[in-house]
Amino acid sequence: ADPEAPNYFLLRDDFLSDQPLPGEWNIWTLAQEVDTSGTPARIKSRYGVELEVYLAEPAIPHWSTRQDTNHFLAHPSRPYLVDEQWVEVLTNLRAQQEPGKGFLAVLYPRKEGEPRPVFETIAGGAGVKVSTPRGTDYAFLAAEPIAWEGDGLRFEGRAGALRHTGDHWEVVFAEAGSAFDPDTAARLE
Repeated sequence: ADPEAPNYFLLRDDFLSDQPLPGEWNIWTLAQEVDTSGTPARIKSRYGVELEVYLAEPAIPHWSTRQDTNHFLAHPSRPYLVDEQWVEVLTNLRAQQEPGKGFLAVLYPRKEGEPRPVFETIAGGAGVKVSTPRGTDYAFLAAEPIAWEGDGLRFEGRAGALRHTGDHWEVVFAEAGSAFDPDTAARLE
């Protein structure tokens, strides 16, 4: 990956059971501010980095937050060598889901002032389209194999991505799958 390019994480959590229960997805952060008024949720840190949190599944997340404060003693472990007591305030961002359904999340860190990405849920919540000034990604992470067609593209599999940068396409599979390359009209496996 190019460290100067937009980079992000795609995470899938599924709760498979014969007796499914409602699910919760949580992320703990060192947030200075959390904005859950829109999609994606935005987490601002005091370190000059913002985190966009987009849930493709569920499509309309119902966010909640809470904070926990931890007090640490001086020198709790030798590697840190903190001379004074210190306090850490963690903010939890949480979404809930119906019984038997999972979560597909994009964690997109960016420096303050960098353009925000545009997200779109695709493949019935098994994929996400991420548009940035550099290009467009179609990323997939599904519990079961899927077949998706859209925007002149085709993807079959459980985990992979199609990346369009300028006039170049890149196809990545995390496991066996296939895709349609629009430049060559070829099936890629």
